[in-house]
Amino acid sequence: MLVALGACGRIGFSDLVGGPGAPDASDAPQLGLTATPPTINLGSKAQLAVTGGTPPYTFTVAGAGVMVGSAFVAPSRAGESTVQVTDAVGAMGSTVVSYHGDQIFVVGGIVAGTEDASVLVSSDGGVTWSQAGSLPAPRANGALVVYDDAMIFMGGLSPAGAPTPDVYRSTDGSTWTRIGSLPIANTGFTATVHLGEIWFVGGATSAGNGGTAYHSADGITWTAAPAAMPVVRHEHDTFSRDGSLYVLGGHGDAGFLDDIAITTDGTSWSAPAERLTFASDFPAAGELGDLVIRTCGTGCTSTETSTDLIHWTAAAPLPDGDRESPALLGIGDRMLLIGGGSTVQATTDGSAWTQIGALPASRTRTGAVQFTPH
Repeated sequence: MLVALGACGRIGFSDLVGGPGAPDASDAPQLGLTATPPTINLGSKAQLAVTGGTPPYTFTVAGAGVMVGSAFVAPSRAGESTVQVTDAVGAMGSTVVSYHGDQIFVVGGIVAGTEDASVLVSSDGGVTWSQAGSLPAPRANGALVVYDDAMIFMGGLSPAGAPTPDVYRSTDGSTWTRIGSLPIANTGFTATVHLGEIWFVGGATSAGNGGTAYHSADGITWTAAPAAMPVVRHEHDTFSRDGSLYVLGGHGDAGFLDDIAITTDGTSWSAPAERLTFASDFPAAGELGDLVIRTCGTGCTSTETSTDLIHWTAAAPLPDGDRESPALLGIGDRMLLIGGGSTVQATTDGSAWTQIGALPASRTRTGAVQFTPH
């Protein structure tokens, strides 16, 4: 029996425990919970089904991800979460949902001085690369996210150097389809899965630096959050953690930023007193479990790390020069630095880096995700 689940909710209020007609635990079959499938892509859904037990049921998620209806929706970083069900008489059941990707895809960017449409794939953890396909048009500096069992590429610069509104979708990296438009032509922004939807905020829009947050359940229809960020920006990084959306640094109207902006649902924003250790142009950041690693970007090799997205510590500089808007991708037990140059570097802690491979050509202002095609 499929049930409607919430992030923490109860199902089946026909009788209260201990009241008239209250259920008898001895009559109820054993409580069970299953997820289909048990392993999913990042930002994707596993349908949950409960069997046995005595309604009403209460559901909780231990770890990242949220419940949307009868489905668990994974976050944008690899890991696993336990979903637990508790019935009216205190019986419990649980299931584990894992989320990650088997391959690495690099989408768009600037190659040989111009915007590029090619999509690269690696099946050996970033060591060797081949071309998987191409976007419908050359793009650089757009936002790339895995959502609902597909890769979604949004916005980006055209070869004419203008921000674009196009939203492209692919389930295999080879064939890409335009599914809609952003609310405004945009570039220099990042996206993540937050509260079970795609979220992005700010960017270099056709109207200047942006501060509005938008969210979508399908990449087609977008809703603007009620309140904009107090400081508009582009070239920032965006993460979702523990129910909050974090925006790190970027390039504002008055220069480079070292602040942190936080919101739950775009209704209001807060800014902690803590600061990033550097402000720069074309930085990048990525998650490796709870560890976040951020690199400096154009003209500098500084790096920094955090485990809570608020308190940051300087780490060792990059070993082979600065990187203009690369992709930082946590996969397995290490973080990969892809693009901003040609070499692929790996680290487990943000300080010691090792070259593990190289792209076919130097590529800047690019995006990378882990994804299992189908």
